[in-house]
Amino acid sequence: MGNNKFKLTKLALALGLTASLTACFSDNDNDDYVEPEIPTPTQDVALPPTDQVVAQQPGSLTVVVRDIKGEPVGTEEAPVTITLKGSSSDVLLGLDGEALPESLTISNGSGLFAAAVTDISSELTYKVNVKAPGYFTNNTVIVVNNEESNVNATVKLTPRNLNLDDVDIAVVSAEEELSSLAADGVTVDYTDGTIQTSDNMPLTFTRSVDKEEANTDAGGVKVSIPSGSQMRDANNEPLTSAPKLAVSFFSNEATTTATTGTSGVDSTLDYFPGGLNLAVPVDGDTTQGAFTTGGFVAIELTDEDGNKVKNFGDGNNIEVTMQVDKNTNNVCPMVYSGSLEDVEAFATASANATNGAYFKDGACVASSTTKYSTIQIDENHIIPVWSYDEDLDEWTFESYGVTKENADNPKVWDVVVNVDHLSYWNLDYFNWREPNFGQCANNKATFDIKFNDGSSNTIPFDLLVESQAGGYRVLKSGYEFSFYDTNTIYNPPAFAVNMQFLNDGENIIDGIEGDANNPVDATTSTLKIDDICALEGKTIVLNTAPILPVAQPVKTSLVCNNEEPDVVLPAPTATSSIVYFYQSGAYKGYAYTDSSGNASKNLLPGDYTASAYNFTTGQYSNLDFTASASETVNIEFPVTCEVVEQPITGSGSGS
Repeated sequence: MGNNKFKLTKLALALGLTASLTACFSDNDNDDYVEPEIPTPTQDVALPPTDQVVAQQPGSLTVVVRDIKGEPVGTEEAPVTITLKGSSSDVLLGLDGEALPESLTISNGSGLFAAAVTDISSELTYKVNVKAPGYFTNNTVIVVNNEESNVNATVKLTPRNLNLDDVDIAVVSAEEELSSLAADGVTVDYTDGTIQTSDNMPLTFTRSVDKEEANTDAGGVKVSIPSGSQMRDANNEPLTSAPKLAVSFFSNEATTTATTGTSGVDSTLDYFPGGLNLAVPVDGDTTQGAFTTGGFVAIELTDEDGNKVKNFGDGNNIEVTMQVDKNTNNVCPMVYSGSLEDVEAFATASANATNGAYFKDGACVASSTTKYSTIQIDENHIIPVWSYDEDLDEWTFESYGVTKENADNPKVWDVVVNVDHLSYWNLDYFNWREPNFGQCANNKATFDIKFNDGSSNTIPFDLLVESQAGGYRVLKSGYEFSFYDTNTIYNPPAFAVNMQFLNDGENIIDGIEGDANNPVDATTSTLKIDDICALEGKTIVLNTAPILPVAQPVKTSLVCNNEEPDVVLPAPTATSSIVYFYQSGAYKGYAYTDSSGNASKNLLPGDYTASAYNFTTGQYSNLDFTASASETVNIEFPVTCEVVEQPITGSGSGS
């Protein structure tokens, strides 16, 4: 405004001088004085960017993508690709209010993707498929409803090359040229999409986890590719160049579970594609249940252009041998010593039930309404084999395997599988609630959470639920919960579980009010729950005094940043956005500001970084702050505003 005032002063002086020179003159025959026209002074004014304002929607979802070390994934050089499938896509919008494309990307290094949900009048379920160069594909499921309308979900990606020494969990990954798998002196030729070895012997790749220094979990995989195998893509076309073989094996951590009763804060089971709670087809119906895994493996053959092998030509297979830790518990204990060709007929006959259990479409069912027994896995035990289609985000039952001795490792059993396509492969028992346990009311269990003084919980602790027999685990980060004083477990597993609430990786549960098996006795303990449905209406007491959060106010707004000189800028314009919070680089959740730009987020005391999405530029605006209930975190998004010329109004000093 100072510049405008200066211009007006010069203009007034000029006009005064002109008037004095022309006062003696007239422009008519009567010598009447005609006052000259004085032009109205103007100024350039930027208009408030109301056309760029985004309104808050009823719900939102955020996908958090991290690698096996917890680092964010997705850069310009290696972007993450996200596909959402499931409920209506019409209700999903980007944070800019525009419709989402079919394929979404993360390329700014944040490892975050967010979408607004325009209608949550009915429950929405989405399968989230996440891919990135150099990583195996992984997936998760997001549910948005009236009770949990702003939802976080975490997807962890495993690199194609990973040394067991680099991580604290029992997973190993490696990628190799096919020529490196041949014996010394043997050459490997790739012609017209066919692999051929000079000695006509298979190419063999072996990886295992059995590292005493880090853990005692055992298991592994051997992939054998016959000479003459064809390399066909999803369109059944031959790959144009020889592919690399990438294999990642994930232990089921049976030994750790057997030894400690829990698999710890980090686990290979956290990388199970889509999670271990899932729905599979059983007897023509889609059935909700849970896997307890004996271990799983990802196998990919990929050429230099990124094309993947889907099959090996008509009637061709490769052989995959998976190793199962002998400490694994068999939750569907069928014993079979006959020919492998006849195993399916035996496994699916209720008359052959062992300890009351048999199989139907790979799922475990009871021969009566009595709960069947669990035993430790042994030789000649049947274990179902499942494959995962990463494009459909579905597990499919393939066949029944049988455990056999491993001549080189006394800690494991071998299960040999003939594979006619590539994907994740999984040795798994699928358990549902009917007819063995019966459904929870509305197929969920809801319980309250209190501090040890009786006050309601106000802190986002992590929830860990694991099978008491191993092979099953769900870790839900605190930032994924919409509420802290109550919790709901959907589609509860149909087997006994251990449960913990974790604060910085340490369990803080005291017990359950009124539960003799898990008493509230001022000592920290892992809950032992035979049937998770029994938690309905109960109260879990934490063995810690109240921890008071800081109700941090947040505001997001648009601010004109026009580069033209002497432009009068308007006040900031409120807009809705997603604001992410980090502490020492760790993600701590988000707030969804309303249409007035305001929100509040409960945080523990300390220093944070707020990162808000600028929907105009597609970038993030960051601000460091110390949590305070009295000081608002103001995040301003710089935008270019329309400029118009307007008359200067109001009175000046004239001096």
